[in-house]
Amino acid sequence: MNRRQAIGILMLALLLAGGRVLRRHVLLDPGGGWRDPALLDGILPDLPEAEPPPPTPPKLPIALNHAPAETLRFLAGIGPALASRIVRDRDENGPFRDLRDFQRVKGIGPKLAGRLAGKIHFAPADVETLSAAGRTVAPAAAPPGLSRTSSPAADARN
Repeated sequence: MNRRQAIGILMLALLLAGGRVLRRHVLLDPGGGWRDPALLDGILPDLPEAEPPPPTPPKLPIALNHAPAETLRFLAGIGPALASRIVRDRDENGPFRDLRDFQRVKGIGPKLAGRLAGKIHFAPADVETLSAAGRTVAPAAAPPGLSRTSSPAADARN
């Protein structure tokens, strides 16, 4: 047996002996029964309550016109104050149409807007929301190959 093995066996014996002493003098009453748990609560320190797990980040890109401030805070460069300004501006002035429109929020400049370009999108807002905000509603663009007045059935006949 080498020295390292002897030290290991000695440490194991000390741990076992310490456990027996702890059990006999702290956990068991003089009659050999388990102590009242209320008594042990006074001896043992209070453990802090487990914190809830952190929220999971949302999937990118984030819909800027629909996301709450808590979601916007996951974007790099957006803190709690800026997130609340974005939501307040969106509520007061209507949805954002593009990155340039997004820069109307104090604290969003060209650099930050550029960094966020691939992480946000401007989901189309409903017409009532835009009209209530006094914004002009532009008609949606037709898909390639279709005019705004034609339909796939009409194109097939021609």
